[in-house]
Amino acid sequence: MFSKCIVVVDEDVDVQNYREVAWKALNHIDPSATSNFAMGPVDSLDHSSRLPNYGSKMGVEPPPASGRRGFTRPWPVRSACRRK
Repeated sequence: MFSKCIVVVDEDVDVQNYREVAWKALNHIDPSATSNFAMGPVDSLDHSSRLPNYGSKMGVEPPPASGRRGFTRPWPVRSACRRK
């Protein structure tokens, strides 16, 4: 109820490293295919909801690099000069 946005990443991503999560999630999404929206209860202090205690949530699930779910385009090679 208190989460407005949930980001799902592949198992090879270190979820404790917010920079890596953001990089993977934001660079690998296809907004029309990987974003989900749902309506439901929200925090009563959420001033952005449509109605008191009722609003929307967003889920982002980037397509997997393994080619599952019809995403067959090859992923770019991770840059060697990119710092962790």
